[in-house]
Amino acid sequence: MKASQCVCQIVSTLLLLLILFQTVHLKLYIPGLPQKRYIRQGDINLGAIFSVYKYSAERPCGNSLRSPIVLQFIEAMVYAVERVNNDSSVLPNVSLGFVILDDCLKASTTGAQVLSFIPDIGDYFCNGSCPSVDVITSYDVVGVVGSTKSSTSIAAATILGPAQLPQISYSSTSDELSNKVLYPYFLRVVPTDEFQTLAMATFIDHYGWIYVSVVYSAGSYGELGYTHLKKYADEKGICIATAQKLEEGAGEEEYNAVAKALVGHIDARVVVVFSGPLQAKQLFRAIRRLKQERQFIWIGSDGWAKRIANLGEFWDVALGAFTFSFYSESVPEYETWFKAKRPLSETNPWFKEFWESHFKCSFSAVPATCNDSDVLSSANGFKPVPTVTPVMDAVYTFANALDRLLKDNCSTVVGSDVHSCINGPDLLQYLKTTAFEAENGFVLFDANGNILGKHIIEQLVEGSPYSQTTIGIYSSVTLNITFSNNPTWKYLNWTANSSSVPEAVCSKPCEPGEFRIQKQPLCCWSCKACRQNEILTENGTDCASCAEFYWPDRRTNYTTCTRIAAKYIHWGDILAILLVSASILGFVGTLAVFVFYVKHNSARCIKASSRELSYLMIAGIFVGYCTVAGLLAPPTDVSCKVNLFLFCLSCSWVYGPLLTRTIRIYRIFEAGKKSNKRPSFISSKAQFFAAGCLIAIQVVISTYVTIARSPTAKYSMPVVTERYVELSCDLDLDGWISFLVYNLLLVVCCSLFAFKTRKLPDNFNESRFISMCVYTTLVIWMAFIPSYFTAGKEHLKTMLLSIALLLNDTVAIVFLYLPKIYATLYVQSESRAETSKRSTMNFSLNTGADTAVSTIQGPSRGTNRGPSLSVVEPLEDMLPPNME
Repeated sequence: MKASQCVCQIVSTLLLLLILFQTVHLKLYIPGLPQKRYIRQGDINLGAIFSVYKYSAERPCGNSLRSPIVLQFIEAMVYAVERVNNDSSVLPNVSLGFVILDDCLKASTTGAQVLSFIPDIGDYFCNGSCPSVDVITSYDVVGVVGSTKSSTSIAAATILGPAQLPQISYSSTSDELSNKVLYPYFLRVVPTDEFQTLAMATFIDHYGWIYVSVVYSAGSYGELGYTHLKKYADEKGICIATAQKLEEGAGEEEYNAVAKALVGHIDARVVVVFSGPLQAKQLFRAIRRLKQERQFIWIGSDGWAKRIANLGEFWDVALGAFTFSFYSESVPEYETWFKAKRPLSETNPWFKEFWESHFKCSFSAVPATCNDSDVLSSANGFKPVPTVTPVMDAVYTFANALDRLLKDNCSTVVGSDVHSCINGPDLLQYLKTTAFEAENGFVLFDANGNILGKHIIEQLVEGSPYSQTTIGIYSSVTLNITFSNNPTWKYLNWTANSSSVPEAVCSKPCEPGEFRIQKQPLCCWSCKACRQNEILTENGTDCASCAEFYWPDRRTNYTTCTRIAAKYIHWGDILAILLVSASILGFVGTLAVFVFYVKHNSARCIKASSRELSYLMIAGIFVGYCTVAGLLAPPTDVSCKVNLFLFCLSCSWVYGPLLTRTIRIYRIFEAGKKSNKRPSFISSKAQFFAAGCLIAIQVVISTYVTIARSPTAKYSMPVVTERYVELSCDLDLDGWISFLVYNLLLVVCCSLFAFKTRKLPDNFNESRFISMCVYTTLVIWMAFIPSYFTAGKEHLKTMLLSIALLLNDTVAIVFLYLPKIYATLYVQSESRAETSKRSTMNFSLNTGADTAVSTIQGPSRGTNRGPSLSVVEPLEDMLPPNME
């Protein structure tokens, strides 16, 4: 409540008290007050304020019943008083009476009426000149039950508080009345609007609606209700799309603007209407004018929850609405008691009017059209009102407190004498400490005079013509909703399935891997995808890159990173299986060659092909085939060093001896052209030593590279935005160049000397097979080197290394060994026979051994003979004497 309003009320109270105490010789005269009063005197009396007649803007009161159901509230107090008087355990030997007045639902009338409950106000306020019917009569009461509306209860509490008369309301829920500085003597037996808004927020949160609109009426009821609703909505993460205030006296244009604002925020499908029935009716009228019926899920406060009839012809616009009102337990005994009442024997001054209104008859007509013997029933339209129960609880609360007060202070006093034992401050303390089980539940007041009650949640559905189905009950004690029925969504035009809960969201959740770009309000955002290597951070509002070798984990909705499984060649890969199989075949084939050479170690063809160098090359080929399998093994620091060393060494182990053999052949034939002198260092030992030196150079280079460059197994991620990590051996470019250059130098030198010996006689084809071997090797390396350095994946480079090594070793076997094997098996006998028949120019070179190196045959002129595979003869018999 605003501070200015508080000040105005305090000032008004002080002025009123000043008038009361200074005008002691005048009678208080207020014209136009309701004259009907329901009084039943007892030893002690309770005052009561009900809104019986209609509201009038010009006069203190209207001239007809506001609604027939009002009588059920009045009679509920009568019923409760009779039960107290009939109960010997409560207020024994003391009768309880009542004085019921009408405030016509008008705050100013309420203020005037409660003056009747101020002690000793009576005749001191009039000098005898005013009409007796308009003079305020004073009634001796110990407390007051009422009033209906929060605004009328405020008017009453403003006067009753300073007079120290306790007041208990049965339906006023405004949180403004919780202010104990302004209203110290006010209590109530219904939960406050704050608990109602908490129930609404809990209900909205239960269905996952996070984007709602609010329409509230001007004044303490609507404004405080909106304030509390916003507080609890913020706590539960519910956003308010738009909040529209309905001013008093607003016209059609203002209501159209409110309706358009709701349509303008159509995603906020849930609309909370915190107002009275008049404002709700005008709002629904505006919705119909815009042709937007059945577009919203309406949530109504208790201001119109139990007054659907007041919506008139627009009630169907609110079909499907969820309404909240304080829970009230029906009392079947009271319903039976009320139905048994008869108008002609009833002392209630409004009962005949109720009867006439209900049965559409008249007692004043001649003859009377009303029948006293008629019975109230559902057949003639009578419906018990369950919300009358708090009226009974208010009476029982007063009776309980009075009973304890009298038993504690005046246990021996009976009858009307007990009045002297009762005063306002003492009674207020007993009321505050009251705790008992009443008709509507347990009554226990907090420090602000409020109780923790329940709210019933109902849904407006079609009936006769409408009805309200109970959905659940919200408890202010447990702060939970107990659902009893499932709601229906069939009254909404935008839901495909009437059984599924509709959505009310500003923005839908982002897809996995998308982050939110926050907008206003907080429930609204747009989504944007993070990069592929980024995870969601800051509660999904930002992205952050995973560390190297890590990738967003989909199992945690991209909120954590998981290590990427490294890619390397596995034994089970198809290409790895093929390469290993080829390596095994090559190894077996090389082993077969070795066995064959050992078996035919003395064969002239094998002797003539530098047998010792051949064995050395076979050893290098063995190493090469074994290295292929090593290259396909999972990379480790040790395997990287070993594989690099063996790869470098295996190439030199083959081409070092091959270069030695090629140079030897070249020197022999070059020397034969120039002189008959034998070349130096062509013995087997010398050749073996030379080949060993060439291999040793590579050993030194490889050892240096292995130690200095220290190749290790490393993880690499070529593209940070690609989920790909490789495990490979790390060797820098300098290390590769160091051994590649030496191996290529050996191959190039072999090619050079093979080229130089290309014009040897046809029957000496050793140099031709060497040429074919080294030329093929050059082609392989020319294809390998660019392919290797341009390959994007490390495992592809490893595959290329393996393939190149396989081809190198296989080419050596095919071109250097298979012809010797073939010559040994098939050509040697034929060569001997042919040698004795053809004229040849023979010369032999003493090699220092007992074996022939080769026999050279020149082709006859005019012939077109192709080269023979090999001709082997003991060269000692063919060499001229001057070269021995």
